[in-house]
Amino acid sequence: MDEKEYFKHEQNTLANNIEKIRQAGLQYPRLFAQPYFLKVSYHKVSDHGDQKEYREIYLSNYKNDSLMELNIIPWTSPVGALKNHGIGDSFELILRFDEKIKHTLLSKDDLEIDQSRLFSLKHVDAQREFTIQEEKVSIADKKKTYTLGSIVPTLKLEQDNIIRSEIENPLILMGSPGSGKTVIGAHRIVYLLNEYSDDFKPQNTGVFVFNVSLKNYLKNVFHDLGIDNLNIVNIDSWAFRLLSEEIRGFSSTGRGESVYRWIKTRPFLLSSIQRFLKNSHKNTHYLELLNDYYNSDLFEHDLTEYIYSTSSAYSFDIKDFIKAQNQNYQDHFYTFKDVMLLLCMKYLINPDGLPNFSHIFVDEAQDMSAVQLQLLYRLLDQRKSMTIAGDLNQQLYPEQTFDSWKDIFDKENTRNALLMFNHRMTYETACFANSFMKISPPKESYKKGPLPVLKKNQSPDHQLNYLAQQLNEIKRDDPDASIVVLQYTNKMCEDTYDFLMNRGIECRIAKRDSWEFDSIVNISNYYQVKGLEFDYVFLLGLDYYLTQIKSKKQAYVAMTRAIKQLYILYQNELPKEISDMDQKLYTSLY
Repeated sequence: MDEKEYFKHEQNTLANNIEKIRQAGLQYPRLFAQPYFLKVSYHKVSDHGDQKEYREIYLSNYKNDSLMELNIIPWTSPVGALKNHGIGDSFELILRFDEKIKHTLLSKDDLEIDQSRLFSLKHVDAQREFTIQEEKVSIADKKKTYTLGSIVPTLKLEQDNIIRSEIENPLILMGSPGSGKTVIGAHRIVYLLNEYSDDFKPQNTGVFVFNVSLKNYLKNVFHDLGIDNLNIVNIDSWAFRLLSEEIRGFSSTGRGESVYRWIKTRPFLLSSIQRFLKNSHKNTHYLELLNDYYNSDLFEHDLTEYIYSTSSAYSFDIKDFIKAQNQNYQDHFYTFKDVMLLLCMKYLINPDGLPNFSHIFVDEAQDMSAVQLQLLYRLLDQRKSMTIAGDLNQQLYPEQTFDSWKDIFDKENTRNALLMFNHRMTYETACFANSFMKISPPKESYKKGPLPVLKKNQSPDHQLNYLAQQLNEIKRDDPDASIVVLQYTNKMCEDTYDFLMNRGIECRIAKRDSWEFDSIVNISNYYQVKGLEFDYVFLLGLDYYLTQIKSKKQAYVAMTRAIKQLYILYQNELPKEISDMDQKLYTSLY
């Protein structure tokens, strides 16, 4: 059949499949919107090579027996790996019971389906290759998504292999911003839940993050992937919750959340523990171990093993310890770092008192402490199945973390995966950000786009006027775009919000626990966007920020959130970190 007839045939097949899905009683709106995304045809070859069985399947983000009867197969299945091979390639797939069967790929159809409609089709087989689109399709016909969601249709072979890699022992995902660490870790969870459902359950799978806004974002990501009942938590809040009984009445200062959150750990807690243990006639060697923890914030491997192997000799009730400090804590309060120490102590005393996990995914792990990561590792079952996503170039708190991944886990049992393909930034934004950090330029695999814009402004009002003008132009040309405006202080966020609202631009101040992902302009500070992404990013006051705060890595993190375009607005002199760069990397406006 010709190209138009082929496209019409797939449209009719889609309509018939959706009707059969309805008749099967499946009530998932996302399934009806996009029941599958790829069609493959192949030969299944017998062991002797004398028989070839022709098969045709559709690959889906969802798994259900009723779908399987329609030849709609989850992409996580062994046959799903077909999509990453070339036409005519013959290769063995390992099926159930370790059965190896040779397959030969005959054709592939990339199907763009949204809202139960087939918008476009890209076909390739040994004889021809063509792309065809539905006529009279407007942008409004397609539903905009505000999280990365499923990247299965665009996965490269090496990425798919990472997702399908062995299920035991830690896997560390490394790569630049936008390389897909987060979403590949998320898809690995989908793979484990689908293909090893007896071993991995949503309720026994933990997703741990450093900042609250990323937790909310990941809830949306997993929702888009069809999983809504995972344990997705901010690690500090999780630790507080597990110690709620022990620290009840001692976790609030009345001095304001910012003081409570940012104050450095004091020797006060350690000295209190020491006094309590001495009064309880405990072995003083344990005190030396605690002191090492406080001095370095890092358990060396031998030290960790010693603590965990000898902890039963030093058991005591943390609640008694807290009560004993009642008077002492009238003028003091617990910080997150204190609570992690207490949680480690609680585990040492009673490992069964903390939850166990079959798999743990840690995102933005470079900003967690070695102690946090090692404690999570201890909570895994015997498979030690763990996925860690991180980039040491984005490490914002090096004084409380680590210099190398091999400081954390046993090198022999840990696998590293370096992700090279970028799913987010344009090549131009990546070149600018890498030059800013003085790291190697990106590969050509990035998508192309406009140069970052650097705009010098005469005053704060002039800067906000330019911002409002650009936002209006973006909203006119790209109404569904996601936009974030980043200021260096919360007060500046409030001033920006008032200005834009007075100009009739719908916006919100996005705080750590109240992020929403839609087309409304989000206003936040530099620290809240780690792990997130937006079509357009506006960085305001970068000159002041780099002069006062001097955190190049935080600025780098903020820059690399942009999908389509990066704007940097400043008032004084161009920051030296940028003025020393090649001027061909950006567009300068005055």
